[in-house]
Amino acid sequence: MPVHLSIGEVWNLPFGKGKTFFSNSSRWLDAMIGGWNLSTTTSMQSGYPLSIVAGVNGRSAGFFCSTSRPFVPGASNNPTPCDYGNALTDISLRPNRVPGVPLIKPDWKRDPLGTTIGGGVLNPNAFSMPGSLDNPAFGNVPRTMGDARNPRSIISNATLRKRFDLSESRVKLELWTDVINVMNHTNYYLLNNSPAIHGAFSTIRSDGTFAQNASFGLANAQAPGMRQFNLGIALTF
Repeated sequence: MPVHLSIGEVWNLPFGKGKTFFSNSSRWLDAMIGGWNLSTTTSMQSGYPLSIVAGVNGRSAGFFCSTSRPFVPGASNNPTPCDYGNALTDISLRPNRVPGVPLIKPDWKRDPLGTTIGGGVLNPNAFSMPGSLDNPAFGNVPRTMGDARNPRSIISNATLRKRFDLSESRVKLELWTDVINVMNHTNYYLLNNSPAIHGAFSTIRSDGTFAQNASFGLANAQAPGMRQFNLGIALTF
């Protein structure tokens, strides 16, 4: 993780008896405006590195086909493309990286979930299938890519507390509200346990080329959700 920053602060608000503001307030006014406490936490970090494979569902996009007859590009009697390489069901091949093509779409924030054509986070044009049908090869993309990461995440929470001294000795009442995701900011993630969005190619075409996976590079998780308010009360004695 290249960057991770966590910031927290606790602030006793300067209102009420003995404070900067309303220091000479009456007992009843002090009970209302005094004893307030505000705390916040903010966490910001770079995204986790992503794992890119050549095909979907842990397979090789039809690259290695175990059929009774060989596949000949352009032939009219080619067999139906096999089930994405039955002989290599558990193999996850890596694609090649296309030099000079950006991995992340510059306008990914417009539609990270891919609800429209051209949406998503990763750029499928940044990858190509290595080798050829009659000369398959291993790709040069590593297991995880440091320059292809989930979008950075930012999470901010806040808590506001108020304490009432019900007696001069031990009885105290405390009220508080927790605000989760106080900025109402949504973080998007591409989960590495979902090969359907990490496979660059889906199927083999009749001309021997490979079709790009329409779900490649789409964000499939959001966190922490919409802003939430939680209320609490405690009596100590």
